Parts: sequence; C-alpha cells; structure tokens
Amino acid sequence: MRSVSIAIGIILGVVFASSVRGAPPNVVLFLVDDLGWQDIAVPLHAEPTETNRRYRTPNVEALAARGVVFTDAYAASPVCSPTRCGIMTGLHPARLHITDWIGHYGPADQPAPKDGRREHSVGLPDWNRAGLGPDDVTLPRLLHEQGYRTIHVGKAHFGSRGTPGADPRTLGFDVNIAGNHLGGPGSYEAADAFMADNPGHQVPGLERYHGTDINLTDALTVEASRAIGDAVADGVPFLLHFAHYSVHAPIQAHRSLVQPYLDAGLTPPQARYASMVESVDHSFGSVIATLERLGVLDDTIIVFTSDNGPLTAHSGPPTTAFPLKGGKGTAYEGGTRVPLIIAGPGVSTARTSVVVSVIDLLPTVLALTGHPDAAAHDARVDGDDCSSLLRGETTTLARGDEFMVHYPHYWWTERGPYDTPGIEPFTAIRVDGWKLIWFYNDGGRWELYDLVTDLGETNDRAGRTETRDVETRLRTRLLDWMDAVAAQRMVDRATGAPVGPTR
Repeated sequence: MRSVSIAIGIILGVVFASSVRGAPPNVVLFLVDDLGWQDIAVPLHAEPTETNRRYRTPNVEALAARGVVFTDAYAASPVCSPTRCGIMTGLHPARLHITDWIGHYGPADQPAPKDGRREHSVGLPDWNRAGLGPDDVTLPRLLHEQGYRTIHVGKAHFGSRGTPGADPRTLGFDVNIAGNHLGGPGSYEAADAFMADNPGHQVPGLERYHGTDINLTDALTVEASRAIGDAVADGVPFLLHFAHYSVHAPIQAHRSLVQPYLDAGLTPPQARYASMVESVDHSFGSVIATLERLGVLDDTIIVFTSDNGPLTAHSGPPTTAFPLKGGKGTAYEGGTRVPLIIAGPGVSTARTSVVVSVIDLLPTVLALTGHPDAAAHDARVDGDDCSSLLRGETTTLARGDEFMVHYPHYWWTERGPYDTPGIEPFTAIRVDGWKLIWFYNDGGRWELYDLVTDLGETNDRAGRTETRDVETRLRTRLLDWMDAVAAQRMVDRATGAPVGPTR
C-alpha cells in the first residue's frame, strides 16, 4: 500500500506571497458536519464541561482567542441540507422549502415503519426535494462576480442526485473538489476508496488517493491547501468553502489519533468520534498554517461553524450536547445550537451571547468584503448583517433575540422513524430567552421553556396561567413569521388539508 504524507508544506511546496493592501479580504468558511455545541475545547456554556475537556482542538482554541465567539449561534435546521442551503443563500430553509436533507430515506407518503411502530396521521408537505439550482442567488456567485475565485472542497449536499444543484459549480463555485449530492461518505479510508462496500456513497474526485493509507479528512486538507496556493499564486482573492464530511457517520476512527482516547478510558464509539474531531482540528490548523505561510492570514476572514447538532440518537452514543437537550434532528437546543467563531481583519476579540444564525453569514461576509450591493442583499435575505457586531461597534442586532426553525418532517432510518424525544415534525421560535415549540403529531401540542433558567429544557411551562401571556406572544410571532416566509404546513393524511399551529 502506498503511503501519502499529510504534511501540507511538503506536498504543496512553500510559496511566499505578499498580501496586496487595499485588496478585498479572502474568506475561509470552515464547516464541520454534525459538530455539536460541546464538541470543541472552547467552552460555550458558562463553565467548561466534561465534554469540552474530552476534545483536543487547540487550533480552534487559537481562533477563539483572536476572534468573536458566539455562545448562542444556531444552524438553520436540525439536519444538514437545509442549513447548507441557508448558508449559501442567506434565506431561511422554510422560505426555500428545503426543509429536510436531500436524498431522504423515507418516501413521500411515508408508509408504516418496518419494525411495527405506528404510522402517524400527518404527512409531509410538497417540499423542494431537488434543492438549490442555477437560478438561486448564492454567496459564491456574488463573490465570483466581484473577481473572487470561489472554491468548494468537501461535502456539498445542496441538490439531489441528477439535478444541477448537485454540482457546486452550478451555484457559483469556480472549483469543486469532492462535492456532489452525497450526505456522507461510505468510508473515511482511502484504502476503501472512500466507499467501503457502498459504491453509492463513494466520495467523488479523489481517485488519486485510492489504495493509500490517507484519511478522507487529510486528503481534503491537501486539496484545500493546494487550491489556496493556486489562488494566491494567481493574485486573486478567494472564497474557500471547506465543508468536511467529518464528523458525520460512519463514526470511524482516525487511526493515528484514536489510541490516546481509548487509553483515557473513553468507550470505543466515544474514542472514535474524538479522534475524528481532533482530525478536523488538525485540518483547520493546516489551513491556518497555509494562509500564514503564503502571507495572507491577516487578510483573510475565517469562519468556523457546524451545520447542526451532534449525532446523539445513535448507538453509543458517541457524544453528547449536555447541558443542552437532544442532538441532531431534535427540536431541542442540542439539535440546532452550534459552535460559531469568526476572526479576521477588523474583527474584534470578544465573547457574545447575541443570538445569531448561520443564515446571517451571507450578508455579513458581503459587508466585510466590501461588496457594492451588500446593503441591498442584506435587505433581500432573511439573515442579518452582523459586521458591526464583529467590529465591536454594537452589542445587539436590530431583530433582537429571535430565532425560528421549521422541520415538518420525520427523521427516517432504514427501519423507520426514530422514536427519540424531540425527533418528530416541529416548528419552533426563540424570543427573549423563551422557546416555544409546536409538535405536529397526535393532534399537535405546544411546549414552552425558559432557556435563561432551564437551558436543558426540562420544565415544560406551556398551558400554565403564569406563562399565558408569554405563550400567546410567541405563538403570534411564530405564526406571523410562518406566513411571511410561506412556511409549508404538514397535511392530514386522510383529507389532504394543511395541519399546523393556529392562533
């Protein structure tokens, strides 16, 4: 078996470049798949937790030390494709009608589960299963028009198999490395051709590594660093959308990193997962080192984030979002609250509890890069420009402490839908520290939580006299928002009539 070195400097050679003062900044958007709020060493809770101490992420810690750390940042959805499409467009998945992951297991009519669990009475809306397409206004397209080289590396999952959106180049990327319709790899091992026994899940475009001993995360890092070097050598600003497949299932050990976690007494699933997290941090550190070596680190905006909460509804489980409740796919905080750290030219050093969402990234990046139409796009999209917050010019956003999420779907496996609490169709709103959730099943129900005193969502206060005014206010705001973005309701299986919360 051939051996591939992951020493980026050796592979690429050393290229020195002086940054051009006055040129627009580069942008690196580093997106980790399924990385939870607690899955880094940077504490996002009031105090470091046992989970924070489990993970070795010194490069992310270094970014946090020189940038803005958001403790209350949210993905646009508890699953991947809606969030990714929201990042690309600045639009809420509910407006896009891309409200579930592309290539879902379950058929449209969702028959009774194979294992005998009951069939629910509400069915799916006619959502946008195709995903994004060439007519969508996207961040890479907008930056490409301003002379940026736009580079995608890793997982895309913007469009379903056979649609134009499955190829990131139709969305404005000049370069696509390893991205298509896939939501996860068959294997992280090049020895398995990144597919194991599942050709339908083979990561594309990395054939040069097949039969070697390199890990997928490392191979993508080589490719990303090479693409950065090419852009710098050509003297053009660049957007690098580096979207790792890791730490998505399969939870597969990085062989060179897993043993210390086993020695520390972690369970095998926990150790495998921790090695994947550390490998992503190594990758992030390699990208930072490449930027520094090429002389462009100080001229690069860097964003580190995730697309949804961690995989906790899984055998093991390999991690936890505690003190948050739930994980990927759930209506609770663990499903959508994610790490978000931003650093770069003009960005202050701070820690903030301002509520933000990844759909804010498009208008924010346009403002930070000096796009001539930044204000117009800020007004057009659902996300908000957070550049003043990043510069330390303000400590609030005009919209206040508000976040909505809309997931009118069942999370299916090959055996049927999960029965994990919170993994069911829902629509939710967070305002002023309160969170109201509508669950669609069984005639529908409300749950209400005070996140200020009950971050773990253990005390449901819906229907109580003392919280009636709060519940009414949040319900009205949520329904107004659903109407404004044309959020699709679920349907009654028997009549086809829309089903959802009412005023």
